[in-house]
Amino acid sequence: STTVAPATTTTSTTVAPATTTTTTTAPPEEAAVALSQTTVPAGGQLTVSGAGWEPGSTVGLELHSSVVSLGQAAVGADGRFSTTVTIPAGTAAGSHEIVVSGADSTGTAQTASAPVTVESGVSPQASTTTAPPAGGGSLPRTGTPFVPLVSTGFALVGAGLALAYRRRRMLSPSR
Repeated sequence: STTVAPATTTTSTTVAPATTTTTTTAPPEEAAVALSQTTVPAGGQLTVSGAGWEPGSTVGLELHSSVVSLGQAAVGADGRFSTTVTIPAGTAAGSHEIVVSGADSTGTAQTASAPVTVESGVSPQASTTTAPPAGGGSLPRTGTPFVPLVSTGFALVGAGLALAYRRRRMLSPSR
């Protein structure tokens, strides 16, 4: 795990006979999380991004109401991450939170969250329904025709019986 020191500015002023040195330390960037959208259908996807996390670390992502893991994301050298997550299809519609947990830029354990509204079902853009074929809404015909097969079967059975009867007559002694 790598700890990054916060930004530091050092200023020196020399006035004879003494030297004064002032060091100013900028506060570390606060761990934060943002979502690509605030409303998503159950089973849909959204992008979760963040800044102010420990460079080179991994953050965990969860959906809260009832806690569901959405995976992990690698944090880059700049303390930022971005990943696409899928909201589970069985998620109840309503208000939820995406919670990110990991180490902030100073190495301290941290969590950050963002609200998200989950809608029931998949959005119309993701629907795979197709319009019925022109000329009617009937289903396409598949398989083989039933009637010709049955007719052929009865004809073969009849022919077999006729041949068996004829053969039997030919082999039996005449009366």
